[in-house]
Amino acid sequence: MLVYAVTLAGDDTFFDEVKLKRLLSRYGEPRVITLGRTSMGIVGYGDNMVCKVRESGECVDLIDGMFADVDEVDLHHALKNEIMPLGHYALLHISHDTLLCARDHLGCRPLFIGQLNNTIAVSNIPNIINMLGAEPEPVQPASITKINQHGVSTLPYWKPTFRKEDDTSLVELLRDTLLDSVRRIVKRRSGLFFSGGLDSNVLAKLCIDSGLEPVFISSGLKEARDWRNIRAAADSLGVEVMEVEITEEDIENAVRELEHVLGTLSVMDAAIGCVFAIQSKRLHEAGIRYAVAGQGADELFGGYMKYLRILEEHGYLGLQKSLAEDVFNLHRFGLPRDSLACKLADVELTLPYLLPTVAEIGLAIPPELKLRRREDGIVVRKYILRLVAEQLGLGEIAYVEKSALQYGTGVNKAVERMMRRWRITS
Repeated sequence: MLVYAVTLAGDDTFFDEVKLKRLLSRYGEPRVITLGRTSMGIVGYGDNMVCKVRESGECVDLIDGMFADVDEVDLHHALKNEIMPLGHYALLHISHDTLLCARDHLGCRPLFIGQLNNTIAVSNIPNIINMLGAEPEPVQPASITKINQHGVSTLPYWKPTFRKEDDTSLVELLRDTLLDSVRRIVKRRSGLFFSGGLDSNVLAKLCIDSGLEPVFISSGLKEARDWRNIRAAADSLGVEVMEVEITEEDIENAVRELEHVLGTLSVMDAAIGCVFAIQSKRLHEAGIRYAVAGQGADELFGGYMKYLRILEEHGYLGLQKSLAEDVFNLHRFGLPRDSLACKLADVELTLPYLLPTVAEIGLAIPPELKLRRREDGIVVRKYILRLVAEQLGLGEIAYVEKSALQYGTGVNKAVERMMRRWRITS
């Protein structure tokens, strides 16, 4: 993992470099570079397989993440021309007394900013900003943020564009764009977080059809309800799954590590994050450094149970608004949580549903094709994605229903018990 903290101060104060080193030492052995008024701390975990630091004269580029199609990108050219590449990344470009920072189009990689008096700090670890005494606020995705002695300014570089298609064309367009996304962003022999649900089944089939040879990994407590779906889907796809039986000790260790980088967590965030952390640790032990997950599909295509209530109370217009808001709020904490959970094990998270090419189509799909009301009154969630699954030949598993990750794995109850115990003993 690459952790970075950058601070800028006004003329009357300058952030204490000794204090910065002491703070960052909690996350590893810090390396500090000073450029004019800019003080920067960099900390490495493991071999930093995709995190890079590039120095050129009086400029430094820091990259956390991965680009689609290419390994290297000219950040100076991208930032200057406001044309950012596809991928999942957070980046910083420091020159003299100016800092430029940017996140990918949907904020798949974490980047937070905090201000205390005349000091501004930026880090991909929100708890670093917490410990500085500031409130971490997410840097906006799809924008370039400029920080210098004059303050902070933000310039958007992308807004989704929509085009109308008929229903049949939308299914084919979504299928083809998802396939293209997988081929552009997923590395060969990546681990695939496999729950036996629709989102991961679709990704599994696309990866298999693309010849990417994914390594399937699933997890849960011994009595987890997801195991039946996982094994049935694996049989249907003709694949073997690396099954990870989670223990309460695994959960406790993972949550403590997560709170070290994220700060205090809710039960839901701790439960989801620890599943990602535990599976990533097992992938790392197997020599696998990339993981693929279906994050974003529920928000794009209407997967959560809450959307049924929103549809009943506010109709399809209300549903469409709620779905879009949820997509554009993923960058605030959900995606940083999942990305950092994987980073704890030196694994890079890959999210094919959240390349902007897919998101633009997902956002443009009419809500009636996301939650489809049948003649018998039953509403089918993620209807259009199920049509894509049918076209991919997934058969019955295109219509499987499953619980949310934290419930299907059985982890939510275990986290609740653990946190209750922590509160009693603290």
